Amino acid sequence: MTPNLPGDLLLFLALGFNTVAGIAYLLSARGRQSFQGLAQNAYNVFTVLVGLAVFYLFYLFFSHNYAIKYVYEYSERAQPFFYILSAFWGGQEGTYLLWLFFNALFGYIIIKRGGQYRDYAMAVFALVNFFFLAILVKLSPFALLPVAAPDGMGLNPLLRDPWMVIHPPVMFLGYAMAAIPFVIAMAALLLNDYTSWLRRAFPWVIITTLMLAAGNILGGFWAYKTLGWGGFWAWDPVENSSFIPWVIALALTHGLIIERRSGALRKINLMLTSFIFLLVVYGTFLTRSGVLADFSVHSFTDLGINNLLIAFMVVSLLFTIVMLAVRWRAVPTAPLHYNYYGREFIL
Repeated sequence: MTPNLPGDLLLFLALGFNTVAGIAYLLSARGRQSFQGLAQNAYNVFTVLVGLAVFYLFYLFFSHNYAIKYVYEYSERAQPFFYILSAFWGGQEGTYLLWLFFNALFGYIIIKRGGQYRDYAMAVFALVNFFFLAILVKLSPFALLPVAAPDGMGLNPLLRDPWMVIHPPVMFLGYAMAAIPFVIAMAALLLNDYTSWLRRAFPWVIITTLMLAAGNILGGFWAYKTLGWGGFWAWDPVENSSFIPWVIALALTHGLIIERRSGALRKINLMLTSFIFLLVVYGTFLTRSGVLADFSVHSFTDLGINNLLIAFMVVSLLFTIVMLAVRWRAVPTAPLHYNYYGREFIL
C-alpha cells in the first residue's frame, strides 16, 4: 500500500461524514429532532478522522517518508525536532489541515454552548468545513512524488526560527475561532431570535481578538528578527489580512459591550461579526491565490485552488448579505444615546 492512501482515505471519509452531519443538523433545526443523534455521531466521526489525518501527517514527517511530496518539500533528515514540527504548517496543504483540525475541535463549543442556535450554527459550520475539505481533497498533503527521494529539500531558511514554530498555530487558532461567532450570528438571523446571541457569541469574539493580536505580535517579532524590516511593523500586503480583522474585532468588542449595556448597535454588531470571518476568508484568498506573489514575502504561489477559494468567498459573502438584507428590519435594537460625557459615546 502506498503511503498516500491512508491520508487521502481519511480526508475523503471526513468529507462524507461532515456532509452527513451538516444535513442532519439542518434537518434537526427544521424540526426533525430524530436527526440529532445522527448529526452528533457523524460530527464525532468527522472530528476523529481529521485528527487521525493530522496524526498521520506528523508520522510521515517524523518517519522521514520522502515519497510524500509535502514531506519532501518542507523537511530533511538533519532538521531539528521543532523545525520538523513546524514543517507541518510550512506550506499550504498543512496549514489548511491545521485550520480544519482547529475548526473540528471548536465545533464542540457550538454543540455545548450554542443553546437554541446550535443546530443552525452547526449546519452553517459544516458548510465552512466543506470548503476546507474540498481544498484538501484537491490539494492533498498526502500526494506522492513521482519517485521517492532519499532526503528532503528542508524548510525554507526564513522559517527556521523559534517564532515560526508558534506564530502560525496561534494565528490559525484566531482564524478558526472567528467562525464561531459568525455561525452563531447566522443562526440567530436564520431563527430571527436574538434573545441570547450576544451571550453565546461574546466570549468567542474576545478570544478571537486576543488570538489575532497574539498572532500579529509574534509575526512582528519574526519579521523584525528574520527579515530585517527595522521595526516591529512594516507594511506588507499580507500583514493586513490578519491586522484588519483584528481591528474589526476590536470595534465589535466595544459594540457588544454597548449592546450588553443598553441593547443598542445590535444590527451593526451582527454585521461586524460577519465581517471578521469574511475578511479572514478574503485574506486567505490574497495570501494563497498567488495574486500578491510579486509584492509580499508571505504570499504563496497559485497551486490550482483559486476557483475553490473564490467560491468560498462568494458563497460566504452572498449568504451573509442575503441574511442581513432579509432580517435587517426585523432585528430589534435600542437607540444609541449620544451623551458626549457618557460611557457609550466614549466606547
